[in-house]
Amino acid sequence: MGGPSLKRPFTAREIRSKVAAARAGLALKRGLSTYRTKETRGNPLMPAAARPDHLVLMVSSFGRSAPYYSALLPLLGFAPLESHYWRSPHGFIIQLQEARPGTCGYERYGPGMNHLGFSVPSADDVAAVRTAMGDQGFDVPDIQNIDGVTALFMKDPDGIRFEISWFPPEIDANA
Repeated sequence: MGGPSLKRPFTAREIRSKVAAARAGLALKRGLSTYRTKETRGNPLMPAAARPDHLVLMVSSFGRSAPYYSALLPLLGFAPLESHYWRSPHGFIIQLQEARPGTCGYERYGPGMNHLGFSVPSADDVAAVRTAMGDQGFDVPDIQNIDGVTALFMKDPDGIRFEISWFPPEIDANA
């Protein structure tokens, strides 16, 4: 009676349940929701909501673009990882790659990305980003108030637009 106890093997249902629980715990650690939609319910291998984890920006010249991003991204909480890579505190990576010669440039209303938006904790933070970028010699337009949202729209050296916004508590940024 003092020997090791033998336990019955787990059933397939118990294994699926344990896998789902482990994935949900991992999803929470990674900042993913455990909310299940009709499409994800019953599939323990699919996260409830995937979140973007990186963005690769093709730039015409590292020499022109690296100073811009080296100034902007730390203001938004990104830390440099290695040459042309930055990571946010939440693990989101922005990488710069140089475009191939002879390729088409960015067009605001052409196919592809229109702009990349970042929200910051306060309207003062929007103003601080504008001031810091201006102090570094970059072109910064006026801050706008769009239906109560404080917004700054800047362009990188290739014309790619970035929005830095503050949403007051009464405005749901995800609505």
